[in-house]
Amino acid sequence: TNQSVSSQFTFDQAAAPDWTKGPANKTSLALFSKDHDCFVSVDHKNGTVNENAELQKITDMQTKGGYRVNSLQTQPLTLQTQNGSQSYTLHTFSVTGEGSGGQLYGGQEFGYVQSADGYVAVSGYCNTAAQLAETITGLQAINFDATK
Repeated sequence: TNQSVSSQFTFDQAAAPDWTKGPANKTSLALFSKDHDCFVSVDHKNGTVNENAELQKITDMQTKGGYRVNSLQTQPLTLQTQNGSQSYTLHTFSVTGEGSGGQLYGGQEFGYVQSADGYVAVSGYCNTAAQLAETITGLQAINFDATK
């Protein structure tokens, strides 16, 4: 029996037909592109997020691991919540080199949505940075309800 777990996140499959729902639990959800080039995840965390510090932590960790991380661009997006649309900024990066962890996803993106009861960490990974634009459809099809 495939029992569905109740999650604070829902995925609108009709809005993103090229994406499939992956693992989910109460506070997180993953989606995979049908071509398997990309995946995205959302995770509800407690507390207040310091976006710049989080981004710095990610890039520092990869740089220390021997990778080259280049900031590409930012993309304004919205997350649908129980209180309406909440805007956030998705930061995109290219990651190159063979570091301590072998080859990483060449395209990576991160964003944070602060709310009254914590924040949502948004991340996306693609084989190449050029594929990151494909993640927008999947990310825009995710809804968040902190009351669940």
